[in-house]
Amino acid sequence: MLDMVRNLENPEVHCNPLTYEVDSPLMYATTFGQTEAARVLIEAGADATGPAGEGALIDVIKFRDREMEQLLLDVGADGNAELVLNERAFQEAGRKLGYVRD
Repeated sequence: MLDMVRNLENPEVHCNPLTYEVDSPLMYATTFGQTEAARVLIEAGADATGPAGEGALIDVIKFRDREMEQLLLDVGADGNAELVLNERAFQEAGRKLGYVRD
């Protein structure tokens, strides 16, 4: 995945597509734990502040990837967005009930 992401130097390639059918490249990187690919995408202009960033942040909270979570927060992902707060609450409830492990 990282090799593919590094080829985004082509100005014709849009690194922020987001539809209901297709997640953004940044969301794919976070879903699959590809921290370096996420960094390259962000450097190439991937938006971590809009809906794609919010979705990516929710993914890393789900997968408890603290490094990637901090990366997204550092570049402007909204840790207080409603869906993000809902995911944090869901994870905390799961921990308290023993369904989610740290």
